[in-house]
Amino acid sequence: MAKLIFIGGMKGGVGKSFTTNLTVYLYQLYKRDFYLVDADVNNPHVADLNNSEIRNIKFAVEDDESSYMSQSFTRTDRLLKLAEEKDVIVNLPSDVENKLIYWLEQNNLLEEDITEGKVKFEYWFLSNGSWNSVSLFLDLLKRMASPYFSWVFVRNKRLCADWSRVDDRKEFVEAIENNNVTQVILPGLAALENDYLEEHKITYSQALVDTEIPSVNRQRIKGYLRKVDREFIDSGALSQLLSSESVEKNGKTINNNTGKGKNENVT
Repeated sequence: MAKLIFIGGMKGGVGKSFTTNLTVYLYQLYKRDFYLVDADVNNPHVADLNNSEIRNIKFAVEDDESSYMSQSFTRTDRLLKLAEEKDVIVNLPSDVENKLIYWLEQNNLLEEDITEGKVKFEYWFLSNGSWNSVSLFLDLLKRMASPYFSWVFVRNKRLCADWSRVDDRKEFVEAIENNNVTQVILPGLAALENDYLEEHKITYSQALVDTEIPSVNRQRIKGYLRKVDREFIDSGALSQLLSSESVEKNGKTINNNTGKGKNENVT
């Protein structure tokens, strides 16, 4: 079963694109085949950075009247076709959830398994730990409640170091437990290395072999990616990257994953 992963958070600046790029890196690291869809068509920097050619899929309709005048539904429906072939990682823009929900409801994806078990739907909610962010998550969780949707709550530690206030919210704890939400801690990358990657527009894989980056900085990036690898796999968020077959990872053969491991582009 392939996964259709929506990476969002309803707000700007919570780490959606950052997390999407890390997820792409991990798929490549574990040599798993996937599609990358940047639904932020007005600012497709994730697609640009990762050389993805899937650029015309967006969520632009949120009511019946606008749907009659739009062809975006047909384009968005391609997500289902792609996800029947391999995992799809979707980078969502801010404030698109109403349109996403409308698309899901119109296709009855929240009420019925129309893919007949071929696709598993998952929403990754990036949070900065603020009251507003967590409240948006709780509201979205209610609106998109479905036995066919899994949830991952990502705690962005770079934006919030102390999450005790969130863990003290009874409604949050109950929502996590009642909906079987997977939680992931996203560690923060040091500002120096993060700024370099953004300024030079290079991927994490490229950074590891970029001789223009001083060796000590490359080592910090490498150590950071190891932390992300452990957290995303051990939490179960990306446990699908592991399997019983042996593949080569970082030059060593391990016995727990398989796949081609490239970001194939389609038009």
